[in-house]
This record gives sequence, structure tokens and C-alpha cells, in this order.
Amino acid sequence: MHPVLYLYRVTVRRVLSRSRRYIFLVAAIFLVGIAIGFISYQCYPGQVSLMVSEITAKLTRLSETLEGAGTLQAVLLVFWTNLKVVLMCIASGPAFGIAPAAAIFLNGFFIGVAAGHAASRGLNVPLLLGTSVMPHGIFEVPAVILGGVLGMRIGFNILALLRSRQTLRGVIRVLGDTLAILLALVIPLLAAAALIEMTLTRYLVTRVIVPGLGDV
Repeated sequence: MHPVLYLYRVTVRRVLSRSRRYIFLVAAIFLVGIAIGFISYQCYPGQVSLMVSEITAKLTRLSETLEGAGTLQAVLLVFWTNLKVVLMCIASGPAFGIAPAAAIFLNGFFIGVAAGHAASRGLNVPLLLGTSVMPHGIFEVPAVILGGVLGMRIGFNILALLRSRQTLRGVIRVLGDTLAILLALVIPLLAAAALIEMTLTRYLVTRVIVPGLGDV
């Protein structure tokens, strides 16, 4: 069998099958983060705004950089920015899975805060998410979740090794699985997300969201 076919037909299926509980756990953490972010903004808008002001400033600077960049340069910048987030999730895995879980929660939390902010301004939240998040989010969110899954899987296996419930060979196999999923799924998903975000999503935001802001 060709190595690429083997990667997708055998390795990817095997790793995803063995990671089902991690996938469900990370997805649940992400959804809880969204819910808590939304509720927190509705209940404590001032405090939450202060909490996320630094991140908002960074996003504003990134947005300004993207405005002055060509499409290809913008796609590469968004891809690299998102890839760094995923790599940090994976690299923090040895901290027994705590750091990846926190990173996934915060990603969901900030989406929830953004939705809460939009709702407080009377914007159509489903329309906002459907045009500014959903087009590229269907690729980006699974990639981020996979990053959390890979990081937590590494962390829990290292913890199992320290408790003599896993072997060093088993941990090395998990690291190999991580590299395989990163190359086969995460990077392609992030590349697709970046391309769509800088083309379709940008178009929808300028044609649907920005004109609607004048009515709020």
C-alpha cells in the first residue's frame, strides 16, 4: 500500500479510534467554554471586557496587518498564527494534559464572549457566527480540537508512564501518532481554514456584517 494511503486508511483511523474519549472530552470542554463565555459577558460585561482587552488588542493589530497584506500573504499569516496555537496545545501536553484543556476552554470562552458582546449590541448572533466564523470554523475548530486531543493524549500517557501503567515504547508510539495526525489532518485543515477565512469569510463579513452594523 502506498505510504500516503496507509497513513489515512490505517494510521489516522487507528489513532482517531483510540482517541475517541479524548475527542469527546475536548469537544465538551470547548462547548462549555463557549457557554461560560457567553453567560459571563451577559452577567459581567465590564469585568469580562477587561479580561479579554489584551487579546482583543492583539487581534486588532493582527487585523491591521492583514488589511495591508495581499491575499496569499494574509493566508500564510493566518495559517501560521493558528498553527502556533495548535503546536502550543500539543507541546504543553506533558503538563499532564492540563494546559491543553485550559487552552481549548479559553478558545471556546472567547467565542462565547464575542457572541455575548454581539447579542448585547442587538446583532443577529446566528447570522454573525454563520458568516464570520462558520465558513472557516468548520475546518479550524476541528484542527484546534485535534491539537487539544493530541496534547491531552501525550499528557495522560506520560502520567500513566510515571504510574507504571504505560511503557516508554508506548509513549514513543503516541508521539509518532501525534506527528502523523499533525501532518495528515491538522495542517491541511488549518491551511483550508486560512484560505477560506481570507477569501470567503472576508467577503461575507464585508457584504453582510459590516453593512448591518450601521443599523445597530
